[in-house]
Amino acid sequence: GIRVPAGYTTHGIDVSRYQRMIQWKDVSEMRDKGQRISFAIAKCTEGTNMIDAYYKKNWENMEAHNMIRGAYMYFHANRDATEQANYFIKHAQLKTGDLPPIIDIEDTHRMKADEIRKALQTCADVLEKEYKTKPIIYSGADFYEKLLGEQFIEYPLWVAHYQQPNAPRISRQWTIWQHNCKGRV
Repeated sequence: GIRVPAGYTTHGIDVSRYQRMIQWKDVSEMRDKGQRISFAIAKCTEGTNMIDAYYKKNWENMEAHNMIRGAYMYFHANRDATEQANYFIKHAQLKTGDLPPIIDIEDTHRMKADEIRKALQTCADVLEKEYKTKPIIYSGADFYEKLLGEQFIEYPLWVAHYQQPNAPRISRQWTIWQHNCKGRV
């Protein structure tokens, strides 16, 4: 139901409780113009007290259907960053072969840019120490460039920038591009 930008061979989806029950067999078997979904990323935690209601089922089903899988935490910069990272570690159950942990940051929570960067750095440091790899940072292109910028240039970036014809408009290198939020598999 969406236009997929040309020239990309790897496609994935982002899921959470908002998609409710997912038919993972259908996802793994879906083909559209020769393209398939090869990875999926599921919301795991938010803050320090919310686990996505569908995470466990999604996580198990992604593995059962041979999907490369990833998990993300929705980060609140105005809450304790270390506690959020540890809460994610406790519930994500990442293992070898999964994507690195992902920090979703897209809201200021009325904090200043330097406070946001400090909190995000603390969270990223805890995750990197645990998983021995840099976490992926998920953010919108504008949010990233206005509030995060150069301090996080060494981290893989999953950038959200919708309805662009060929690539997201962002000045730094990105690893994953979320080009639409309305697709259906």
